[in-house]
Amino acid sequence: MQKKVKTFLEHPYPKESYFGILQKFLKKRLAKGISEYTICRLYYNLYPIGEKLGDNPITDLNRKWLKEYVKLRWLTYSPDTMRTCIGDIRQFFKWCKKKGYHPKNIAKSIKPTRTRKNRKKRSKAAPEAHIHKIMSHLANKLQQNNLIYRDIFHNLQASPSGWTDKAIRDLRDLFIITFLYETGARAGEISNLGAKAMNEATKTPAAAYTITVIGKTNDRDYSFTNRTAELWKIWEQIRPAGANEYAVIGWAANHQPGQILANGISAILVRHCKNLGIPIFRAHALRHAKVKRSRRAVGLEMASLLIDHSSINTTRGYANIDEEELTEATIKTGLQLDLWEPSTTQQTHFPKR
Repeated sequence: MQKKVKTFLEHPYPKESYFGILQKFLKKRLAKGISEYTICRLYYNLYPIGEKLGDNPITDLNRKWLKEYVKLRWLTYSPDTMRTCIGDIRQFFKWCKKKGYHPKNIAKSIKPTRTRKNRKKRSKAAPEAHIHKIMSHLANKLQQNNLIYRDIFHNLQASPSGWTDKAIRDLRDLFIITFLYETGARAGEISNLGAKAMNEATKTPAAAYTITVIGKTNDRDYSFTNRTAELWKIWEQIRPAGANEYAVIGWAANHQPGQILANGISAILVRHCKNLGIPIFRAHALRHAKVKRSRRAVGLEMASLLIDHSSINTTRGYANIDEEELTEATIKTGLQLDLWEPSTTQQTHFPKR
């Protein structure tokens, strides 16, 4: 415990003074097993009231004075600091009323600060620019090596030869990331995704396709566009033989291909993030990105349907407003008019040195 707090607890204050009662309060909390860190926090949040009051009876305090004190604290401290400060003040004066040290709970009318439920300093969604950077990097490598191209009918085609092991892995990774990006599926769901189910879903050309996958708790329906469907058809042509029942597979040298597990899919993303020098994100960050993108484009209710959540409240939990969105909204709803026109007559005067 800090020396300053320890000295305060040992000092012989008058029993009915504010400091004397605060001392009793802290000792009671300490006896109940409250951590020394919390005792120090309570001390630093409550001691300044006594400094303002002086060594006078606690009954000299009233609601009006305490509210004014808290109001002045707001001018100095951040909302996060005030959240704990107000909580400690409310806790202390409630205890004082209960123990009979003050006839009223004078902190009752001081409202606790609101928690910012829908704002987080760091969003769980992978940034769109970073996802696009990985996908573009993989696509460019395949295209530059003339392995994938669009024909005159704008259909995606694959070269029948020239595919190295590295290029095949790049194609697989691109399909995985595109599928996760468009569907918002979990890593475990694409791990269990069947090749037959993908073939059935994409056998008839359409604007959008729907597939049922085995989910975390039950089966789920996801939708994707032709961007994913055309990559699937290329992957089906080029993929190594083995474990053909799975849509995506993993393989190592001198080993037969097999099912790629969920952590293997996240490892793919981590590897590409490191290679491109962007902040690391994993498969579930693509699910959050899908919800964020869907919410902005088509609303929360439709986002819930696209991600196949059983309740819109679950989707709402994904839909935290991040700082990027808040900044964008602030700019869009701020003053668009430039009040100051460039002067054509006034000369710019620079101060003389």
